[in-house]
Parts: sequence; C-alpha cells; structure tokens
Amino acid sequence: MPLPARQSAAAAGLASPSPAVAGVTARSVVVPITGSRADQPVGLVANVIELSKPRITRLVALTSGVGFVLSAATFAGLTNQLNNSQIGASTQLGANPWHAALTLDVGLSALGCIVGTVLAAGGANALNQWWERARDAKMPRTCGRPLPTGRISVGAALVAGLVMSLLGVGVLALLSGLAAALVALATILIYVLLYTPSKPLTPINTLIGAVPGALPPLIGWCAAHAAISHGATNNSAASTWHAALTGEASLGGWSLFALMFIWQLPHFMAIAWMYKDDYAAGGHRMLPWYDPTGRWTGVTIALTGLGLVPATLLPWLALRGSDVGTPTVLGWPYFAVAVVSGTAFAVLCLRLMVQALRVGLQRTTARTVFLASIVHLPLLLLAMVAEVLVRSLI
Repeated sequence: MPLPARQSAAAAGLASPSPAVAGVTARSVVVPITGSRADQPVGLVANVIELSKPRITRLVALTSGVGFVLSAATFAGLTNQLNNSQIGASTQLGANPWHAALTLDVGLSALGCIVGTVLAAGGANALNQWWERARDAKMPRTCGRPLPTGRISVGAALVAGLVMSLLGVGVLALLSGLAAALVALATILIYVLLYTPSKPLTPINTLIGAVPGALPPLIGWCAAHAAISHGATNNSAASTWHAALTGEASLGGWSLFALMFIWQLPHFMAIAWMYKDDYAAGGHRMLPWYDPTGRWTGVTIALTGLGLVPATLLPWLALRGSDVGTPTVLGWPYFAVAVVSGTAFAVLCLRLMVQALRVGLQRTTARTVFLASIVHLPLLLLAMVAEVLVRSLI
C-alpha cells in the first residue's frame, strides 16, 4: 500500500531467490543462490502473511497511528475550547484537554484504525503482488516471493488480497468512521489500479505511487476526529463525516500528507538507482531506465530533498496553535528537530547531486541517502508523538 514502506522492504533485499514459475522459466532468470526453500514460509497462512508484506504494513500502521495521535490532540483541544466558550469561560485552554480523548469511543476508534489499516494495507500489498507476479519472477530481488515460487496459488492470492482489503475498509467504517474508511478505500484503489499498472509504462509512476503512500496518516486523522466529534452534539459542523478533511482544523492532517508525499520522492529515487538493474529486468520504467549516468536522478533527489525541508515544517505551521483558533499541538521542540534533521538530509542529497553531475551516480552514495531517509522520517514522527505526549502531561 504505502510507498515508503514498500521501498524500505525492497531495499532490505529480504526475498530469498528461487526458480521462477509464474509464466517465466528458470533459465530466463539469473538467481544468486543464497538460500534454500527451507528458508521460506510454509503453509497458507504464512504465505498470506508474506503476501501482505508485514514490514511494510507495520510502517503503514505507524504513520496512521501518528495521524491518530495528532488528530486526537487537535480535536480534543478544540472540543475543550468549545465547552469553555459555552459556559462563558475563556477560549484559551484552561485545562488539560485530553479528557475528551480518553473515552471508550476514542479507544474503539484507535483499535479500528490500527486493525483496519493493517488489513487494508496487507490487502493492497497482496493485490499488488498478484498483479505483478510475472514481473516479480524476472527480478532476483523478488523472485522468491510466494507467487513466483508457486508457494501459493494465483487464485488464493487474489482472494486473500480482496478479503483483507474489504475487511480493512469494513473495520474502519464500523469503528473509525466513514471518512477513515473512504480514505483507506482510495488508498487501495490508487495503489492497485493506478500505481501498479503504471510501473511498466512511465517513470511518473513514482509520483502516482506517492499518493497512496501519503494517505495513511489521514486515515488516523479522520478516525480520531470521528470518535472525538461523536460526543460534540452541540457542534453540528464537527460531527459531519467530512469535517476532518475540510476547514482550518484539517490543515494538520493535510500537512502530514504533504510531508509523506515529498519524503517518498528522494527516498524512492535512491532505491530506484540502487536496484536499477532489477527494475530493468522486471520491465519497470523507473527514471534510471532513461538515465544511465544518474545525472537526472541525482538532480531529482537533490531538488526533492531540498523541498523536504519546508515540508517537514508544515505540521508545525498547521499545529502550532493560536490564541483563538486551533490548540498548540506541535511547538518549538518539533521545529528544532525538523530543521536539524531536514537540513542534514538535504546536504546529503546535494552531495549526491554533485557526484552525479561530476562522475556519475554511485550506488554507495544512493544507499547513503536511502539510509538517511529511513532515519529522517521516524525521527520526525517520534518527535511529533513525544511532544504531544509531553504536552498531555503538563
């Protein structure tokens, strides 16, 4: 489902190679012998779990959870302000607003958010592997997956993907609200029906794939809003299903979307260069396909890496609060982390571009940027959640 996790798993090189069978003969694939079939999962359940790409799915659930926490802090604060104003109190936050978030509704919504996101992400990943089984069989990095090796049938993979996707959307609709369910459904459809078929057609597939990769935080954002606004009977605007995605209070959610969208671009471009031969073998039209020296890839990484610096500040701008508007959710602590981490990452991207323009892009340099990217994002997410938790205790 989401792009960042998919990329991280891809770069990890987890699939153990074995002869391809899904319409591609073993002689058509050059496979390094690094393991045996004994190393691979056995049984239907184990192979369905592998189809779901559990490492990717965990990251998807994490980003959705961060969206939930930030949304809960935002809308709990707004609810507290509303209650204060209705009793004639100051619109300033006069008490810890988290009592509005510590309810059964919020707990059930949080549970639905995580379970539903995991199921939806797993289903989308399974459908992606079902669609790409022939291309996966041609790539040493992916030919050890369940479908190319024949460890699960094509029909079973399709059914597993559809069932997980439908269950995920259903759980979200039941426990976390219509808006969260619709965002998850959009994520699945864009990932499977737009991004996946575009990969062998155009390098723009990276931009297409960044959309579903950026949507999971909005699932969490909508889920928390639905639970907290459920009790705000005196605020009809807050109780509408789409309120989490519209109006001033929605800016926090969209800032997370923007951050995730832009982060994926240098991250995935680095991976596309690292595995350019694999992608070429599978027929994926990534930018390095058209860029043998890596110069354009390097420029793209540098430009998007620079663009990521202001993108990391968008959540701070949206959630820093105001005297009469949204409560303060993120302040100077997150700002400092974002500036330092974002600047350091941008410098690495610029160094990569300089190398690419001078002597051609090297795999080791692309790997350095990739590794930095998977430190940069979790650091930002951790800083967000840590500041929210600290503020909840004050």
